[in-house]
Amino acid sequence: MADFAVENNLHTPSYEFAKVTAFHYLYRMRIVANLAGLVLSLYLPCALAQAWNARNDPQRLGQFDTKLSRLPVEGRVGDPSLAWPGNHWVNNSGGIAHRWSAADPQNFKYKSPTLAQLRALSADAINQLSPAEKFDIYSRDYRYSTVKRVFSQVSPHAPSWHGICHGYTAAAMNHPEPQ
Repeated sequence: MADFAVENNLHTPSYEFAKVTAFHYLYRMRIVANLAGLVLSLYLPCALAQAWNARNDPQRLGQFDTKLSRLPVEGRVGDPSLAWPGNHWVNNSGGIAHRWSAADPQNFKYKSPTLAQLRALSADAINQLSPAEKFDIYSRDYRYSTVKRVFSQVSPHAPSWHGICHGYTAAAMNHPEPQ
C-alpha cells in the first residue's frame, strides 16, 4: 500500500516523459525508417559541428540529402500531437540516468534513494530524479537495475554528440507528447 502511495505521487509530466523515454531506450524501439525520422535524428540539437566518421556516416543507410540549405523549410505533420521537441539524452552526462532537472545532477556519482527515503521525499525532490530512476520506481525496482544498466552503457568520456536521438525521435514521431 505504501509503495502505491509513493508511485501515485510520481505521475507528473516529467515522470510520464521519463517512462516513455525509458521504455524506448530499454526495449530499443524500432527506428522509423522514413526520411522525416532520419532528418530529425540528424538535425536535432545533438548534431554538433563534428565530422561524421565512416562508421557513423548516415549515407550508409542510403542516399539522403544532408545539405541543410537543400532541405525543405516547411512541412506538415499529419497528427499535431506528434513530433514534439525534447532532449537527446547525451551519454557523457549519463543518458536517461542524468538528473536533468536537478540543480546539481552529480552525473555518474549520485546514490538513488531507498524506498524509506522515497517516502520522505517532497514532490519537488522526486521530480529531480532521473528518468531511469523514475522508471525503476514505477517498476518497484528499488535496487535500480535500469540506472545500473544505463550507467554500464554510457561514459563521461563519450563524444558530445552521442546520445539516444534515434530512440527519442522514434518516440516523438510515433506517440503523442506525454503530458
